[in-house]
Parts: sequence; C-alpha cells; structure tokens
Amino acid sequence: MKHDSNMAKPKNSKLPFLIITTFLLIVFCNLVNSHIAQAVAVYPADGEPFGTSYDEWVAKFWNWWLSQSMQEIVPKPGGCVANISGSLVMMMENAYATNAHQTCEITSSQGIMMPLWISWCDNVSDKSRIRPDANLSQELSECARENYSVGNIKSEVKIDNVPFAKLDVSNQFRSGKLDYKINSLNNVTTLNTTSFTLTVPCDSHNPSAPRCKTVEAGSYGWWIFLKPLPPGEHLISYYVDVSQEGKLGDLVGNTANAKDMSYLFRVK
Repeated sequence: MKHDSNMAKPKNSKLPFLIITTFLLIVFCNLVNSHIAQAVAVYPADGEPFGTSYDEWVAKFWNWWLSQSMQEIVPKPGGCVANISGSLVMMMENAYATNAHQTCEITSSQGIMMPLWISWCDNVSDKSRIRPDANLSQELSECARENYSVGNIKSEVKIDNVPFAKLDVSNQFRSGKLDYKINSLNNVTTLNTTSFTLTVPCDSHNPSAPRCKTVEAGSYGWWIFLKPLPPGEHLISYYVDVSQEGKLGDLVGNTANAKDMSYLFRVK
C-alpha cells in the first residue's frame, strides 16, 4: 500500500504535550509553595519560645543590637547581619538599611526573631519623658510607644515568595493621646515589654543610645516570631514603610522606608 506524500501532517504535534507539561508544572509549584507555607508557623501571642518569655527575648535583642558597632551593622553582599548564636536567630533592626540582601546559615532547631517596627526608651536618655512618681516599668514602655513607635506603619512579609505576614497600623489621637488603628495584623505580635537592664558599649552604632552605660529600658513594637524552618533554603523577603503626617510630625520619632529587604536562610 502506498502512502500519499501529500497527506496533511500536524503542524505542531508537540503543542498539546507542552501545554499539559506546563499545566502540571504550575500545579506542582503551587503544591510545593502550599506545603512550604503550611510548614512555616509563628509562636502564639501567649507563647514562650524555647521556654523564654517574649519580654526576655526583646531584652536579649536590644542588648545584642545596641552592642553592635557601625561597621558590624552595615549590610554587605552575601553577608549575614544577624545574631545566629542562640535558639532564636535575631534579624537586624530594619530602620538602618534598605535593599539589604543577607545570607545566613542556621539549623532546623532554631527559630527566627524578626523586628518589623520597634523602639525602646531608657531612664537616662529619655529621663525628661518619664514621670518620676510613676511606675518605672510602665513609664518606659509607654515612652517607647508614644515617642518612638509613631507613624503610619505598613509591612508585608513573604516566605519563599508566598505571602505570610502583614502589618498595617495607623496612628490616631483620642483626647490628645496617641492611639493605634489596627488595619491588619496577620502573623505579627505586638509587644509592650516590662523593664529590663540594657548595657550599651561605648562604640554602639546608635548615637541616641546611652553609650558606656547600663540603664533600665522598656520597649514597644511589632515582631514576627517564627518557629524553626525545615531544612533547605528559605527566602524571607519584606519591606517596612513608615510615614508621619500632621500631628505626628511634632513628635520625636524615626521614619523608615526599608524596601526590598531579604534574608536567605540556609537551614541545615
């Protein structure tokens, strides 16, 4: 039997195969991302990561962060500005950097402590803002809240390109007192700490800190406390945007536009 050489042939017999393959690849990637998202979790608001209270972790953070010199906190390509020595890895305070991309090696037994927008007050540098006849611990945290945590604050965090956490807080005034309107608070913990001992070395990078002194301090702010990540590479990408308008401009506080920040954690 002869074959007609003029018989029509499919112009692109591979097209259906490519379409199906692409579809299956998309489904596979979504399943992987979904599995990663489910594997990532935060400690509850009333939790004690590794048997230590949030107040104690915040105290540890400030004592570490303010002990760093200017040279130590400047992000370097491929560097790791973080405290990776403890059971909770401490990421940098983001008010000092933008476009910072860090690479850190940690273990699957370590959690991660991520500051979004945080502040402290102490009884030396902020003495004029503290009522001498009031409870010192309460005064210090309130001082941080009303003087340094001001602003309309927005932050979004992705883990392995999957949206994970969101912070959206607006400042407002009620009867002349600073208050907050919570627009979004997803996987974010608000902490108003008790007082703690803060020791600041003479070469601290922060010129506002009580250098060469040991003081009592209190803190206020928003954090993410991640439970240990599974082994492998995990990218935490985020931004923090803080703006001040109207009455906020009359208050003493920081502003930040920390854009395009990321940490690549290589978890063993």
